[in-house]
Formats: sequence, C-alpha cells, structure tokens
Amino acid sequence: MVISSTLHAAPPHSASCARVHTNTAAGPQQLPCGYPGAVADKAASPTEDSMSRLNLTYACCTEAGLSDGRRKQSQDAWVVKEHVGGTQRVLLGVFDGHGEDGRGVADVVAMAMPKVVAAALETVSEAELLEPTVSASVLTHAFGECSRLLPRIGALDLCLSGSTGVVAMLDAHRLVVANLGDSKCVLGRVDSGGTGGGRGGAVAVEMTNEHTPGLVAEAARVLSCGGRIAPYTLHGRPVGSLRVWLADHNVPGLSMTRCFGDAIAASVGVSDVPEVVEYALAPGDRYLILMSDGVSQFMGSSEIVEFVHHLASKRQMRPNKVAVELVREARERWAKHHNGSADDCTCIVVFLEPLQHVGAARKGARRGRMAAARACWR
Repeated sequence: MVISSTLHAAPPHSASCARVHTNTAAGPQQLPCGYPGAVADKAASPTEDSMSRLNLTYACCTEAGLSDGRRKQSQDAWVVKEHVGGTQRVLLGVFDGHGEDGRGVADVVAMAMPKVVAAALETVSEAELLEPTVSASVLTHAFGECSRLLPRIGALDLCLSGSTGVVAMLDAHRLVVANLGDSKCVLGRVDSGGTGGGRGGAVAVEMTNEHTPGLVAEAARVLSCGGRIAPYTLHGRPVGSLRVWLADHNVPGLSMTRCFGDAIAASVGVSDVPEVVEYALAPGDRYLILMSDGVSQFMGSSEIVEFVHHLASKRQMRPNKVAVELVREARERWAKHHNGSADDCTCIVVFLEPLQHVGAARKGARRGRMAAARACWR
C-alpha cells in the first residue's frame, strides 16, 4: 500500500492562521496531534492481491469557529498515525471537544489514541485480526483506555467537559470505525465506470451513527439510569434539540449520549463505550471522510460524498485541495444559516485508489502536458 499525505492547518481564506507545511522524510514521522505537518510519499511492497495495490492519500483541514463574528479557540483535534502497530495500517481520528476544558480533553485523547491502539495490536496476531470482532475489540479497548486516562490528568475538569471521537483503522483490505457522539465517518463508493449511483456520481455509505437523545435506544439507556431528556426551555417554551439532564437539576444539558469525559452526564447513562463497525473494502470504494459536526451540520452525507467526488473526478483535485474546499463549503453554509457564528470545522479526506488507476491518471496527465508543449511549438 502506497501512502502519501498533506496535512493542512486551515483553508487559505483564513489569513490569520493559514499555514501549509510539507516535509520529506525517509520514513513516517509522528506528528503533533492537531498541528500542521506532512509526510512525503512512502511506498510499501504490495502483495499480489489487487486490493493490496492501493494508493492511499489523505489530507486534513481544520478551521476554528466564530462567535459574534470573532474567531474562537478551536476545540477540535485530529490525529493521523501511519504504520500503527508496525504494519501497513493507518489510524485516523477526529475529536470535537465541548465544555470549558473540551479542547484539553480532545487533545489528550488524540495524543493517546495511537499509542493505546498500537499497544492493543501487539496483543493479537495479524491472523487473529482477520477474525470477526477482533479488530472491533481493539478499538473498543483503546477507547476505554483513553477514557480511563482522562481523570488522571489533574489539569482537566471533567464534570462538564468532554469530547466526541471518531476513529478509523484502515489497511488495504478492511476498514474499522469506532465513534462516540456526533462526529462522523462516511465512505464514498463509485462503480467500476466511476459513475456511481448517486446524483453526483458517488454513493455515501454511513460508517457511524450520531449518538443523540433522539435515538430510541440511546434515550432508553439515559432514562433507565435516572436521567431526563428534554430540550432547553426559554420562557416556558422548548428550544432546539433534545438534551440530557439530571432528573432534578438543569445540568448538564448535553446534546449527545456518548462521549469521552462529562462525569456528570456519565452518572445518568451517557456512555464512553463506542459503537464499532467493521467493513471489508471493495474495489468501488474511493473516498473516506472523517469530520466534526461543524462540517456535517448543514451538509448530509450524500451531499458530502458527491461534493468530494465532483472535485476529485471533474476538477482533478487531490485530497489537500478537496479538504480545504469541503471546510470552505461548510463555513459558507454556516454563514447562510447563522451569520456571525459557526462551529469548529475539521475533516480528514482520504482517497482510496487502485495503483493501476493512479498509473493511468499519471500517464494521461503526462500526455496532456506533452500535447500542450507540442502546441506551443506550432
């Protein structure tokens, strides 16, 4: 599996914090979580299996939100770790903090997750990972380890602070996704002709559920633990979405039913146990997008996948440009709906391309450049 990456700090229109860093290295580098950096193209020896001949390219883009037109401190964090567990496996994650210490919670989990996943992978063989539920157990254990780590960080007040988490573990054959809260992971699939079945040429495959009080099973757990589910009230009238409260106090008012941290919410059934999905990659799978809810607030999964596919197939954009454009589009939606306010927006965009497709595309690009050069001499 060939891996290449470009990690962006912010889209170009954010002049105050627009930074793009690239670096060439002989091998993978461990980058600081949530900070810009890049690892140049690296190659692994593919097996004879066609799905192992996979070119995996990815990029991350993140932009802080707005409050009354002024930029906030972002509470989003992300992480990408290549060769996790010493194999051709990539770990990707997006974490959306909330509460006074939400950024701290998100940062701690983002930094710890690759280490605890790698440690868990050391306890099982590659053959065992092919068995059903074993990979899922690895991520479930890792989420639990991160959750148990948080109370040991004395600087964090976890009473009303926490974070979502969506993590994807990916190799040439399999995708395993674990999530807590309302951050999302979506797979984009096209057919062999590249036309797909959706309006824009690609079909969205949901890899996660959003854990909110609106889901019957999630609400039932909270109610069985003595919690209360209701929206905010303003002058006696309900406002906004359903939230989790203590039975006799108007706290915490959390809009999700699973997350890291949030000790008060945990006392009434808000869970830190992730929902995990295992998926066998197929030749038509082309895109993987992880995102905080700032990106998905006003864009559905199908629209996001179609947007990515259009930029990739029609405008020939690579993941670094696509990630920037996706965040830019999300922010424009926020401006239309909430002028002067916006949530933090973070996405990781992954292209999954068979190497023969990559080679054909590069040959086509070279032919185009040569034709243009010949035209200049006429």
